[in-house]
Amino acid sequence: MNVMFGLALDGYRQLMVDATLGVVTVGPQGLLDLLETHLGLAGVATAQPVRIARYQRCLQETDNGRRFYSSSLAVDPLAVSETLLQWHDEWISAGWDGIAGESDGPRVPGCVLSFAA
Repeated sequence: MNVMFGLALDGYRQLMVDATLGVVTVGPQGLLDLLETHLGLAGVATAQPVRIARYQRCLQETDNGRRFYSSSLAVDPLAVSETLLQWHDEWISAGWDGIAGESDGPRVPGCVLSFAA
């Protein structure tokens, strides 16, 4: 299999589709997915809307009305949940273990997600 890799090629769709067997065009996420599949590490991915809904429920359960996002969560819970989940995913990618510690800032949500990123 030939892999064409580029940093900006995730979601890339060629205008001219060649009838070529064994060639795949991928970006960073596509390469990771390809490696996980070939190594037998790929699990069942949870759809992003489901993840956002679960995170929204988590935020609402832990919201005490004094969190930095409390007033925004009351107005537009879906957008707030999506944004904070994106932050959560970026922190996990950077090495965070997903648990808010005593020394963490007040913007770290105090809920642990039990589903795959």
